[in-house]
Amino acid sequence: MRGLEGGANCQLYAYEFVRAFGYKLPDFRSSSLWKDTAHTGFVKRPKPFDLVLVHKVPDPWGAHVAVYLGRGLVLHLSKKIGEPVIESLQSMMLRAQ
Repeated sequence: MRGLEGGANCQLYAYEFVRAFGYKLPDFRSSSLWKDTAHTGFVKRPKPFDLVLVHKVPDPWGAHVAVYLGRGLVLHLSKKIGEPVIESLQSMMLRAQ
């Protein structure tokens, strides 16, 4: 599940962005990230390059994945906007509701 040659979704885009900066992460689907405890954890305050998962329901299947950049901003591949975008985490979360 590495690379963007065949196209991308929000998850693949976020993974490849983080990997481009030297971070290593397993090829988990968003639902596996949500359930994982070895590599994944919940934090109150994300740090740059943390993955952010957003979903409008408690079910992790299909959660939207973004990369936290700092200062309340995230980078994500937005289907609704139609391209990669940097926006506030709050704005992305409101759209997910």
